[in-house]
Amino acid sequence: MQLQKPPERKNRASEGAEANMTLTFSLITGLVLGCFLMMPLSQFFERDQVATAFAKAMGGGDRVSREYAAFNKKLRWEVALGDKPSERSALRQRQLDGVGDKTSPITTEEIGNIPVKTTATATATSTKKKSDSYSESDLRQLLATGKCRDCDLTGANLYGKDLSRAELQGSSLAGADLRHANLSEAILSGADLQGAKLSHSFMGQASLFEANLAGAELEGADMNLSDLSGAKMGKATLKGANLREAHLEGTVLVGADLEGADLEGADLEGADLTDADMHLANLHVANLQGVKVYVNGEESPIL
Repeated sequence: MQLQKPPERKNRASEGAEANMTLTFSLITGLVLGCFLMMPLSQFFERDQVATAFAKAMGGGDRVSREYAAFNKKLRWEVALGDKPSERSALRQRQLDGVGDKTSPITTEEIGNIPVKTTATATATSTKKKSDSYSESDLRQLLATGKCRDCDLTGANLYGKDLSRAELQGSSLAGADLRHANLSEAILSGADLQGAKLSHSFMGQASLFEANLAGAELEGADMNLSDLSGAKMGKATLKGANLREAHLEGTVLVGADLEGADLEGADLEGADLTDADMHLANLHVANLQGVKVYVNGEESPIL
């Protein structure tokens, strides 16, 4: 008859140790979870001690516990920032300055002392570009009444608008988009139209006396019978433009592109056409008295 070995009994001391470790681990885990889930966010400042104890209990040592505590210190500031931008900024400033804590109330003085950061993105979104700085009230006035003297319409979008007989004396329309717009009989004397887009616009009988049209785009524009006397039109693009019987006395057209433009019957007396491109331009019965064309500094016949 074979004797069986009695079952080995576990050491009661080791069983007790294991139970104690399990209980300790459960308590610490429950404590940590309670701190994370049950404590109000406004009391997060106590989490550093809990995090340190937890890290040590898990065998991470002093270095791990310090790193874990530092992480939670950063986290508690982020959690406590709240929803109001002014309060968030004030709390961040406290953190940077190393003074105060997140639990004390934010004062009006603190919010007022927050340094303002100016970035290219913020500037672009909060202000209009210099080339697009028109006055909205001036634009509304023009569209409602057709009268806007000395107005600021710089860079305004007036594409295809009916501005016939509009009164825009002395107004700034530099860089404005006036393509296909109707400016017939409009008064633009002394107006600033530098770099304006006027291609295929209708400007019949418009008054542009001494207006500044330097660098303006006027390709295919209809300027029949318009008054451009004394206007500055240096380097303007006038390809194929209709300038029949237009008044261009004393007009500065230095470096202007007049290729294929129709100047039949136009009055160009005393106009400056230095370095202007007159290729295929129609000058039939145009008044060219006193017109001098200089090419590379030397006087040259107009044709």
